[in-house]
Amino acid sequence: GSRRGSDPNSFLNANGQLMQGDRPHMFRVQANFQLPWQMRLNTMINLQSGRPYSRLAILPTEGNPSGVVAPVGDPGRHDFQYLWDIGWGKSFDLGGNVGLELDLQLLNALNSTATDWFETTTLAEGDEFIPSWWVKPRRLQLHVGIVF
Repeated sequence: GSRRGSDPNSFLNANGQLMQGDRPHMFRVQANFQLPWQMRLNTMINLQSGRPYSRLAILPTEGNPSGVVAPVGDPGRHDFQYLWDIGWGKSFDLGGNVGLELDLQLLNALNSTATDWFETTTLAEGDEFIPSWWVKPRRLQLHVGIVF
């Protein structure tokens, strides 16, 4: 939900660095199927390169400010993400223009554990990147709804 980095002007002096939206490989498919007996089947496949990152360092400057954050070294990239979601749903007619909808979703069926962000990318000499955000693990969700 962060808008940070959505505007190319958010990162000044990014010469030779990759922007957050740079994903050279993306393959996405979404499909929905209407099945007999008021059932639904849907799937979403998302295969994509991980987000790029750069090691940042605070470089001293004269005057105000006393330092500037600048990329150092070659950019890196988080692990490739293999995401597959599957859903099944069924509608039940309860009569009187009222219906019940049940949907069951299996998210991240392949259980991808790719990292998606680090605590910080501004590191001192010898510091290592510490992951702080991963692709959410495999999970099952049940949705219940009343239609009227």
